[in-house]
Formats: sequence, structure tokens, C-alpha cells
Amino acid sequence: MPLFVVAMALTAAAPGPAAGLQPAPHPSPLERYVDLALERNLGLRSADLAVQRERVERRDLRAGLLPSIRFAARYSRADGGRVIDIPVGDLVNPVYGALETLPEFPSGSFPDVANRAIPFLREREQETRLELRQTLLRPELRSGVRAAGHRVTAAELELVSRAATVRMEVERAWYGLLSAEAGVAIRASALDVIDEALRTTERLRAAGEVTPDEVLRVEAERLDVLQRRIAAETDRDMGRAAFNRLLDRPLDREVETRPVGTEDVDAGFARLGITAADVLEEPERVLERLRGRALASRPELEAIDAGLDAAGAGIDAAKARWIPTLDLVVDAGIQGRGYAIDDDAGFVMASAVLSWDVWSGGARSAARERAELTRSQIVLRRADAERDIELQVQGAVDRLRLALRSRDTAMRRVEAAREAWRLTERRHQEGMVNAVTLLDTRDALTRASLALNLARHDLLDRLSVLAWAVAAQTSETSP
Repeated sequence: MPLFVVAMALTAAAPGPAAGLQPAPHPSPLERYVDLALERNLGLRSADLAVQRERVERRDLRAGLLPSIRFAARYSRADGGRVIDIPVGDLVNPVYGALETLPEFPSGSFPDVANRAIPFLREREQETRLELRQTLLRPELRSGVRAAGHRVTAAELELVSRAATVRMEVERAWYGLLSAEAGVAIRASALDVIDEALRTTERLRAAGEVTPDEVLRVEAERLDVLQRRIAAETDRDMGRAAFNRLLDRPLDREVETRPVGTEDVDAGFARLGITAADVLEEPERVLERLRGRALASRPELEAIDAGLDAAGAGIDAAKARWIPTLDLVVDAGIQGRGYAIDDDAGFVMASAVLSWDVWSGGARSAARERAELTRSQIVLRRADAERDIELQVQGAVDRLRLALRSRDTAMRRVEAAREAWRLTERRHQEGMVNAVTLLDTRDALTRASLALNLARHDLLDRLSVLAWAVAAQTSETSP
């Protein structure tokens, strides 16, 4: 399956606009990056090559069912080899000698006959022919072609699964980058406040209103925030490199970003067909619904099912080795001592070739047993995959519920910290609190803002993981 087909399939499976609304004129930056990743991701391109390889193998097997024409030419020169001795002289010469003793046959009436020696190999020989072969009966080959077709289907479904995983990885990397950039901005805002507090404290110290230790305390706080901002910038740069790696681009390439909002969260829930209230109030019902959707839609399970079909065809192929094969062969050409074409040189021969392995030393039984064991192994693998998917969905729902609660808690924490900062800043302007108290309040607001930033982006991350777990991106995809 070409990569652009996978990209279109995933796009078709994504939720469309609500009825009565016009679609957006341009895709969002994230959707553009997802499309780029589906086109350029190295892992996805490798999976696409695996699909092409399976298709070539199927075509190779199909060729065995079609007529084949083969040209063959042989020209030989022989020296020596087996010789057939015919004692013609030893048989005839005594008879001739006895006859010459009679008066009717004077001496010399009969020639002296030499023995003959006929070489088994002709000194010169050629054979040039065209061979037309058509398989009439070969059940093993037909079952092999059927198995190859199922393997192609499995490879295509694995490509769809890999494309969904790439989409999730791009979404998560993008949300992580947005979180890192927001963290840098929050640190920078806190640093601006501390810089202003440091200037104010230094003026107060010059006026003799504060002691030098307060200035040192503010300077130490400023260095701490500056160090944290540098660490946040490093995290942002690493996040950008990881994101570009998914797109097979230079690691330092700039990435288009934008702040996230409630519409992003709403779109994530819409893609899943649930609401935040459903997750918080009826988690068991949501879990049961999404679990059933995942088991019915995950391409990994469909790929395993295709593998089961291929294994069944493999069993049929192993059983078919007990059945004779029948081929029709037609040869036409010329043969003789040279390439002179005459009436005696040309020949045409049609043959029905029946072949049956009566005894193979147990190889056919072993092949059938091996095919049956392979199918049993795939059955167990499917059961294990189902348990894994159920666990993935349950873990994703639990983490989503935790992310929702964490976001709500972080929002209330920011509101409280912001109000405390507003009151402390007013009291500081009135000279009722010192700079150290002001910075402590500001640090609480910074930490609360960082926690809210992480909670918001973590919520989007959990929505993306859950969408992947229930195949929300591939439920309408067909290989």
C-alpha cells in the first residue's frame, strides 16, 4: 500500500466537521506535520517496502500457475565415449573363406569384411527447441498463492497500524514541544518579575531601607530561575530534535507551534466520541465501550487474522503435497548433426507429465505438522494481543481520568496562586511586605502555572494515546 494511500485513509478516518459547518480552509500545523510524517517517516517507509516485497512474492507464486515458454539450444561435439562393437567381419569372413574352397568360387570372390564399431555419442549433434508448459493440477501451488495473498493483507494492515502509531508519536511529540515552549515562556515571565524585584531591592538598599542580605536573597532567587529557564530551553531544543526526527528532517529545523486551547481538548474527545463528563462520571461504561471498539477495529488484530488465514492456506498446501501434479508440456524444434533444416530435422512433441511423490521419508507429514503448529502459535498470539489491547485501553482511560482531575486541580491552584500574588504585590507596593515574601508568592504562582501547563498538555497527550489504543484514526481504514 503506497504511503500516500495510508495518509488519505487516516485522514478519512479522522472526525469531520460538524453538520452545517464549513471545513477549515487550511489544515492545522499538527495535521500538516502528521501528513509529512506519513510521507517521510523512515519506519513507515520500511513497512511500505515490506508490503511491496510481499506483493512481489505473491506475483512470483502466481507465475507458476500461468503458461511458461522456455527456449533451449544445445550444440555438442563428442570425442570418445561408449562404443558399440559389432563383429561383422568375425561373423562373415569365415563364411566367405569356406565358400572360396568350393570350385564354383575362385579365390578372391568375396571381400574381406572388417568389424564395425558404432560410437554411442555422435561426433556432432544439436537440438534447438521451444518448450510450452502449463500446469493443470498443482493444489500445493494454488494454496501457496492463497497464503501469499493473506500475507499481503497482513503486511498492509501492519502498515496501517504503523501509520497510526506514527500519527500518535507525532501528536505526542508536538504536544511535548508545546509544553516545553510554554515552560520556557513561564520561566521567562518569572525572570522578568525577579529582575524588577532585584532593581527595586537594590534601590531600597541604597536608600538604607533594606539590609544587604535581602538583595543577596533576590540575586540567588534570580540565578535559580535563570538556571531553570536554561534547563527548560534545553528540554525545548531536545523536544524539537525528537519531533524533527519523526519527520526525517534536520534536527534543528524550526517547528511551527501555537498555544493549545479548549478547542484542542474538545476535538480530542470528539474524535473518541465521548466527553470529559463521561470519563469522570461513568468510567466503567466508557471503558467497556472503548474496549469493544478497540477489539473490533485495531489493525493489529486484523493483521493477525490475516496471518491465521495464511497459516490455514499453508496447512492446505502441506496436505496437497500428497496429491499428484499434472503438467502439459509441448516441445517444438529441430535436431540433428547440424543446423540444416529439412523435413527430417523438425519435431513436435506433446506430453502430459504426471508426478507423484509416493514416499518422501516423512517430509510431507513434517511439513503439515509444522504448518499446524504455526497456526496454533498465531491463535495464542492473537489471544495475547487481545489482552494487551484491553490493558492498553484500560490504562489509557485511567490515565485520561487522572489527567482530567489533575488539570482541574491545577486550574484551581493557579487561580489561588494568582490571587495570592495580586494581593501580595499590592501589599508590597504599599510597603507592607518585603521582596523576599513577594518572590515566594511569585514562585508559588510560577510553580502552579508550570503544573497547569504540564496538566493541559498531558491531557492532550492522553487523548492521543487513547485515540491510538481504540483505533480512532484507523477504524474506517481499509487496506
